[in-house]
Amino acid sequence: MKNVDYIKLDYDKLLDEWAEILFKDAEEYEKKRDQASTDSYAYGYFAGKHDGVIQAIAKLSILETRKARKYIKEIVNKEELTMKSKHGITQYRLSFVRRYAQEISEEVAKIEMVYHLSEQSLIDEKVAENYISGYIRSLEEKSKYFKGYIR
Repeated sequence: MKNVDYIKLDYDKLLDEWAEILFKDAEEYEKKRDQASTDSYAYGYFAGKHDGVIQAIAKLSILETRKARKYIKEIVNKEELTMKSKHGITQYRLSFVRRYAQEISEEVAKIEMVYHLSEQSLIDEKVAENYISGYIRSLEEKSKYFKGYIR
């Protein structure tokens, strides 16, 4: 067999590009979900697709964190610490955190808007409670993923 020169892949760059694609997909599904009626099939379909993409990103983050810890243990012995090995930070992780921070901020703004609409009796109090409790559940889930990337 001939000697084959293998291309060395920059896996950090590959992960960053892949994450950007997944984030764009998640945003697209979220927009489509928000355009659909909440009691429609399309709403559930796009909500499921959005959640699936976000779970894929979160699972990748967990795997990356585990591998980074193992890598750090190996490197500490060699005393070759870099920013990534010290803190586990890559552009991929920073992009994820930034997007989740933005989504969390938007959820808080939605809660505030529904609260004020309810206070002014522009929407039914029961409807406002349902929306706010839904947004709070969403915030809890998003903050869980957010914390996973910060640690």
